[in-house]
Amino acid sequence: MQPNSDAKQLKFERFVTKWTVGDTFAYWLCLLRRDSKLPAIQELASAMSSQCDIEEQMCDPVGFSVIHPYSPDPLMPVAPVSVAKRWSPFPTAEKSLGQCSKLEMEENDHLVFAYAVWAPTWIADTPGKSFSKDRRHFHFLLTSASVAAAANGMDIFLAGRIGWDYETEQTGMNPEAAVAMLTFGYLFPDRIPR
Repeated sequence: MQPNSDAKQLKFERFVTKWTVGDTFAYWLCLLRRDSKLPAIQELASAMSSQCDIEEQMCDPVGFSVIHPYSPDPLMPVAPVSVAKRWSPFPTAEKSLGQCSKLEMEENDHLVFAYAVWAPTWIADTPGKSFSKDRRHFHFLLTSASVAAAANGMDIFLAGRIGWDYETEQTGMNPEAAVAMLTFGYLFPDRIPR
């Protein structure tokens, strides 16, 4: 996709392939050092997957900087790789932040992965009572990210793909890992809303 493409088109169904199993969407919300050069999209997809696999096992904040070579610079995670049920956050991000400045997508028969970048902005809209808990959770994370990005002169980075098992996430984050995440600089230490 070309820069300035419309992230509103990236609904959950857009990520489903003929080989998709499950009904979750995994997303990675980060602060992005402004004007930094991002790695190739395939490397970002791999980094997101490895972060998801490893981050809840970290008990030492130093370990987060070795999960992948892009953290904390140029990408600082806002929260662990998060999981939503049959819902993609891209349209909500576009509605809240306006048109993205960069949008990239990689797709094949097995996986569709996309990321978008926005300049931070004041988020005036509030989640409606009819919003799912996943959408309210993302709205909370996005608002936190926008404030932190504006305060630190950074942009907002959102990446996503079809996710992993939602039910296994119901147990919550390992408490030692949650403390390590907050110490490292995450703004919120859990994958799903409670």
